[in-house]
This record gives sequence, C-alpha cells and structure tokens, in this order.
Amino acid sequence: MSELQDGEAAESEGAPRPAGDEGTLAVERVDASMTTRDGTRLDADLWVPQADGPYPVLLMRTPFGRRKAETYVYAHPIWYAEQGYIVAVQDVRGTGSSEGSFDPFVHEADDGADALAWASGLNGANGAVGLYGCGYAGVAQLLALAGANASDEQEDGAIRAAVPTLAGWDIRRDWAFEQGTFRLADNVCWALLLAAERAAGTGDSAGLATIEAALSSLMGRADASVLAEAADLPLLQDGHYGRWISRAAEHADWGHMSPRTGLEGRNCTTPMLHIGGWFDGKLRGTIEAFRELSARSADGARQHLVVGPWSGEPWGRASGTIDIAGLAGSPIDQAQLAWFNHWLKGVDEGLDDDDSVHLYDMCARRWRSYASLPEPEAEPLFLVSTGLAASSDEDGELSPERQEGASIDRLIHDPRRPVPGGGGHGGPRGAAQDRSLIDARGDVATYTTPALEEALLVVGEVDLALYARSDADAFDVSAVLSVVERDGGTLPLTRGQRRVTPDDALPLTISMGYVCARIGAGRRLRLSLSCDGTKASGVDAGSPSLIEIGAGGDGPSHLLLRTV
Repeated sequence: MSELQDGEAAESEGAPRPAGDEGTLAVERVDASMTTRDGTRLDADLWVPQADGPYPVLLMRTPFGRRKAETYVYAHPIWYAEQGYIVAVQDVRGTGSSEGSFDPFVHEADDGADALAWASGLNGANGAVGLYGCGYAGVAQLLALAGANASDEQEDGAIRAAVPTLAGWDIRRDWAFEQGTFRLADNVCWALLLAAERAAGTGDSAGLATIEAALSSLMGRADASVLAEAADLPLLQDGHYGRWISRAAEHADWGHMSPRTGLEGRNCTTPMLHIGGWFDGKLRGTIEAFRELSARSADGARQHLVVGPWSGEPWGRASGTIDIAGLAGSPIDQAQLAWFNHWLKGVDEGLDDDDSVHLYDMCARRWRSYASLPEPEAEPLFLVSTGLAASSDEDGELSPERQEGASIDRLIHDPRRPVPGGGGHGGPRGAAQDRSLIDARGDVATYTTPALEEALLVVGEVDLALYARSDADAFDVSAVLSVVERDGGTLPLTRGQRRVTPDDALPLTISMGYVCARIGAGRRLRLSLSCDGTKASGVDAGSPSLIEIGAGGDGPSHLLLRTV
C-alpha cells in the first residue's frame, strides 16, 4: 500500500474555485438532475474541473445529503475534482431533494444502473465511471453493479472501478441480523440518523429535537430501557425500521435487497478496492464480498482488500479509548485516488506489484500485507473451569488440553441490567475500548490463557463451538475475544452474536469474525461469554434467565483459533 496522507477539504457554492497547489485544477459546482426508468427525478451536485477534458466521473449515491458528500469520511469532492475527475454526488430516491419514497436498498439496483448510464454521458465525461461511498453508499455501489449487469447490453458497462467501503454483502446477515439476532441497537441508531435527515430536510424542528435527544441517550447508555423508548417512537415504527423488525430473518425480501443475490453467479469485471474496519458490524460482509468476487473476477478485474482499526465512523487517529498511530489514521483518500488513477486513467500506481490484502495488526499497530487473504488451519483452545468462570475473571481458562471432567458455569441474564457492548462492533458505536470492568461482572463468564511465553500472530476466522443452554425459550449469546495486557487492560479483537432456540443442536457454532493481531509475550487471550442486551432480538422486558455453559466431559466447548 502506497504512503498515504489526508486530502484537504474546501467549500464552494457555484463560483469557479481558483486552483490551489500548483498542478491542481479550478473547480465549479453545478446542479444536475436525471430521470430514472420509472420517471423519478434524482438530484445531484457535480464538481467539474474548469479545463479542457474529457474526464472520468466519480459517482457517489447517498441518503445522507449530497451537499455533505460524506465529508466525515472522505475529502471534499473538490479535492477529487482538482485531481482531474468530474465528481457527481447524488441524493438517492426519497432523500434530500430527490423525488420518490425512500425504502432502504429496494431501488438501488435499478436506480444505480440508471445513474451509471447518466454519469457516463455527462458533458465533459470520457465515459468511464468510478464508484465510491461508505456504508449505505458502499452497498449502493454493489447494487448498481448488479443492476447494470442485469442486461446483456450493459455487461461491461461504463464502470471501470469501485471502492465499496464499510459495506454489507448480504443485508439480512450483515446489516439487519447477526446469526439470527436482530441488531437492535445498530438498527435503532441507524433509523434515527435517517429520520434526522428527513426531519431536517422538511423543517420539522420538533421531530428533529426528539430524534437528537434519543440519539444522545443511545450514545450515553444503550440499555434496554433507552432502546425501548427510542424503538417505540412513531417515526421509527412508521418507517423502514417497523418493517424490518417485524420481518423474519429468512424472509425473501432480504435477498432482493442484497448485492450477494444480485451478483450471484456472475463474473466480476469491475476492479474493486474493498475497505473494512475491525470494529464495523458489516466486516463479515466486506470480507465475504472480497472472497466471492475474487473467485469470480474476469478480464483482469483485480480485487484488493484493506481492513483497518475503524468503526462505522472512520478514520480518526483514536479508536475508542485507543490512540492509533501511523497509517491507521486516515489512509483512504490517497489509497482511493491511486485506485481510480490506475483503473480510470491508466496511471502506473504500482498496484500490479502490490499484495492485494492489507490488514492492520491491532496489537502490533502496523500494517501486514499478503498476496491473498490468509486462511491458516484452526487449532482448538478448550474451555476449562471449576464452575466459577462467571464469579471470577481468573477462574476460567483457555487451554490446548481438553478438560477431563465435566463442569458447568452458570450466569443470570437480567434484561433490566444487561451487559453493555464494551467495544468491538457491539452497541451503537463500535470501537476499541477497554472491557476489563465488564469482564469482572458476575453475568459474564471469562476464559483466559496463561501469559504467552512467545509472541503469537493470530490471523484468520475465529469460531466457537459452544455447549450452552438456558431455561428461557430462546436467548442471545455474545462471545468476545480479547487480548489482556500485562496491566490487566482488556482490548476486544472480535465478537460474535447468535440467537439460540430450543431446536438448535449442540454444540452451537458461533462465527466470531476475522482477526489480525500479534499477541506479544506476557499477554493473554480471553474469551468472554454473556447475553448482550444491546444487540438482542427484541427489547427484553421479561424475567431473568439462567444460562449454563458446559466445559469438558460430553460438552467440550472450544475456541477455534488460526495462527501463523
């Protein structure tokens, strides 16, 4: 990965902007509109270099306001236009000033394909289009590809490159649910952010004040009572959130909204730079999209992957309570520009010589590069306990040796006193946060290795085979893998969540996501198990429930860890 720096942002409201640094171009903002195949008007801002072209086009389609252009993530569009691109930032259907009704992801394949055709034919454009955007706008890129590839005439299309960032691949699995568990806090928070955009756009000051108060409460304390109050707001129940929470995980509509379904079975002819974050809840989808599209790439359409120490609000130097130095701070604008220069302009950026996978090591605080995504063999670490792993954070152990006798650890899940997210992608703001105080709670069972004698590089998927049961009809189990520092500080590396019903066979298989971390000598690895009240399938208001976790004997719960 080339050396990366922050891009500068600037503002302009229509007058030509004088060139800044030597070699940059003057830029003008232009209002523009297009009409979709069903007659809906979509509005956009164009940022156009004021010099002879033609130029490639960079297209972003966002529900969070074209004038903001996701500048909390990227440099301002002026910066990209100064480098010799026409930049088009479009309000998706039913948002901003665009016509129609907003229904998340439902219209993005058709509208995205229409927007691509429009962008490639813009005055001054050379026909080549690159796509960029974060979160929803990242998914919109993949859905636009699905829509454009739906007809033989558009098989190759005008799309020359894409950079889906913090994007889901399967909306059901990566956005709405996690292994059967509805992502309650995540979805409530996201629905509130969308509602805030609508209220601001319509001048609903009272509604906006209510939304901002709910968001402030969620950021401070995302427990069951706060979630219940926010989830019951009519503006959420009457919007997409009401439909999502009432729709079963296996409902067919999820497939119609997902890039995974739209691109299934098709060769990938678009080079893509996939960008994910260790603390982003959609990371599994980012990695799955990279894997699947890499396997189906054709015509030299290379797929690259970058995963950094970021959450859903990148790219600051600090991630939660952890100060991250070096390239982790803000690498994306320069990396994205290099990708577009290579594929849209034919500029030699050295990408053909680079490794295609770049993973930020959260413990060593450095980048690691690989020719392909590492997939080492998994080795088991067994849960060992005297039955007091919930009472003491030093009783339970992770051991390569299986416990001979059986033991059962018991904890109570009290819906009125839920276990907080505590870093990782649990809760409204995923980040690297010390969870040592959470692990000391009596409703969290912990299993910790002895201090490592030698450094250990953990790279790959982490899975858990768990023997657990409850006296409740169903429960949500949360599993967190952390590194314990010499001073007791506990940094979460990854987590998994699963909905468990009486029909589920044992052991329960819980996917805990991908990890890249060099655990230094003297440090320890820890598995924490609980019921996570910030990501439950619904807002619990029932009685406390008993959770039993088996170790050894006929119930050898174990962690599957991949190391190199």
